[in-house]
Amino acid sequence: MPSSKKKRYRDVKCGECSRTFITHHPRKLFCDSCGIKRRRGRELAANVVNLRAKHPGLQTIALGRADSATSMPDAFSHKINYRWVAIIAIPFTLDSSKNRRWSNTGRGHVFLTKCVRQFEANLVANLRQSLRDIPVKHAKTWVSIFVQKPNHKSDAINTVDTICDAIKKAIGVDDRWFCIERVDWEIKKHEPLIYIKIAQEADKDMLICSHCGIMAAAETFPPHRTGPFGHSRVCRECINTINRERARIRRDVAESVCPA
Repeated sequence: MPSSKKKRYRDVKCGECSRTFITHHPRKLFCDSCGIKRRRGRELAANVVNLRAKHPGLQTIALGRADSATSMPDAFSHKINYRWVAIIAIPFTLDSSKNRRWSNTGRGHVFLTKCVRQFEANLVANLRQSLRDIPVKHAKTWVSIFVQKPNHKSDAINTVDTICDAIKKAIGVDDRWFCIERVDWEIKKHEPLIYIKIAQEADKDMLICSHCGIMAAAETFPPHRTGPFGHSRVCRECINTINRERARIRRDVAESVCPA
């Protein structure tokens, strides 16, 4: 039976209030009351820093970006200069509709239907073959869909979800970057098709600042080891504002926890 070691108690002078207390912890430097105050101070600093998006400086930046946002008259007059465009055609099938995407076992389990999975797999293969020589970037991706329906019983707009999911898998760009340029349809009784157009205007990978919302080339963001493309998700202007606010918070907390 292993022998238990006896705890060795020692007298320690508190590094905060200078009172002497007894402890058996070899690394304890502060008495209980001072230790609680210091922990509360660190928690306060962490909470305030984590809510840095509410700082007045960042709000000023965000409001400035909002003032320069697109107005209603200009929202639909933007002319897009595409860097590359790809158009493919696939046979029309009702498996492209979102109404056929999901089914269930009757016991609460919902799953993607086999016919829709097969349609997506075929579309992904066609897209990868068509885009094999095109350098796709993580940036706004414009999607247009033209559906030739055999009758007027299905909705062209219902094809957007399935087609965009397939495009996402084929080009490796999250559908948060997708923009729907056009969804149109016509009736074609014989051999109807679905035309899909994909285009991009950017020639560099782009990032969105998580604070002010500006979109800029990833290389203009500060470097970050774990961020996308090796860059931070926050632009330099917001980073500088955050660092100044962090320094101010740390000074305030240090003065409140350890007053002179």
